[in-house]
Amino acid sequence: MVARKARKAVQTLTESGNEPLELPPGVQILTDEEWSEMVDRAARHYLNMSGEEFERKWRAGEFETPDSYPIIRVGMLLGIPFGR
Repeated sequence: MVARKARKAVQTLTESGNEPLELPPGVQILTDEEWSEMVDRAARHYLNMSGEEFERKWRAGEFETPDSYPIIRVGMLLGIPFGR
């Protein structure tokens, strides 16, 4: 996933002995658990389902309107490519 790849890149830079990366104010790096919780909260808020259920339904092609606003809002958190 996009966010996890970015997080891994920051971690690699930091661990490689380079100076710590300075993030803009208000930006923080989430752990995988924190990220999953955020996706879950968004899926429950917009779609009344868990984050895991959303991802399973997306990958199975079970959404009738995959380009709807709520689905796109949650899908962006997972780095899902739209317009397939």
